[in-house]
Amino acid sequence: MAWKDKKGQYPVNDVTVTVGYSAEHPAIDMGSTAGTGNGNQILYAVYDGTVNYIEDGWGNTYPSNKVYGNQVILDCGDGDFARYAHNLTGSLFVKQGDKVKMGAALARMGNSGYSQGNHVHFELMEQGLSRSNRIDPRDYLYAKEHQTVNLKSTGLSRIRYQAKERDPEKHQVEVIVTGIRLRAAPSLDGVIVGGVVPGIYDIFDIRDVDGYIWVKVRQDEWFATREGEWTHDLPPERHPEPDYKAALEQIFEIAKTALKT
Repeated sequence: MAWKDKKGQYPVNDVTVTVGYSAEHPAIDMGSTAGTGNGNQILYAVYDGTVNYIEDGWGNTYPSNKVYGNQVILDCGDGDFARYAHNLTGSLFVKQGDKVKMGAALARMGNSGYSQGNHVHFELMEQGLSRSNRIDPRDYLYAKEHQTVNLKSTGLSRIRYQAKERDPEKHQVEVIVTGIRLRAAPSLDGVIVGGVVPGIYDIFDIRDVDGYIWVKVRQDEWFATREGEWTHDLPPERHPEPDYKAALEQIFEIAKTALKT
C-alpha cells in the first residue's frame, strides 16, 4: 500500500508548518502552535510501522555541523519511511525494533543538531529509505479530527483534512469533487485554511452567505456547498414513530396473564 492509500496523520497534534517542501528543503518543518506554550510537542507515528532507527544524545550543532541531531525513522511498510529530526534529547518513548500503531508517541520536538529553535524536520520517503526518495508530506497526510491546524501555517491551503464515515444519526454533507477550499469564516472573504478532500463531514452549523450555503465542519472551518454539483446533503435518517398502541396492548395482555396465575 503506497502513501497515497494509507491516509496517515500529521506527526503533531498542533500543526504549524513553518517551512514548506521544496527542492532545496525536501521536507516540512513544524513548530509549536502559537499560544499553546508547548515548545516540545509530542511527535506521533503518522502510520502503523516499525521503529527502524533511532539516534539520541545530540546537542545543538548550529551553525557548524549540518546534522539531523536526535532522530527517529519509522518503517511504514511497502518501502515507505518517515523521519523525525531535531528531537529533544532523552525524550524517546520507543526503542529500535518497536512496532507501533498510527498515533503512538515516539519522541518530543526539540532543537538538537543543525537547528535554530524547537521544531521537527519531517520527511516522508517512498520506494526505499533514501534521501533521493523524499516526497512532500502534505500530499499524503491528513489532519485528523483530533488535530488542529494553525491558520498561520506556511502553505495552509495544501493541508488536507480527514473525512468521516456516514452516520445516519447526524446531519452530514458528502463532498464529491476536489478543489473545495476550507475557510475560517462562512464567506468568500474568509481566510483559506486548507482544502477539502472528497468524503463525508459532520455539519455543526449552516449559513446562507454570498449566494452559497456554507457548512461548518470543524471549529471555525467552513466550506461552500452546491447540491448535486459539488456536494450531497445527508440529513439524519428519520426513524419511525414507536407503535405505542401495540406496546400498550402487549403490556395489557401480560398483565391479564399475570392476574390469572
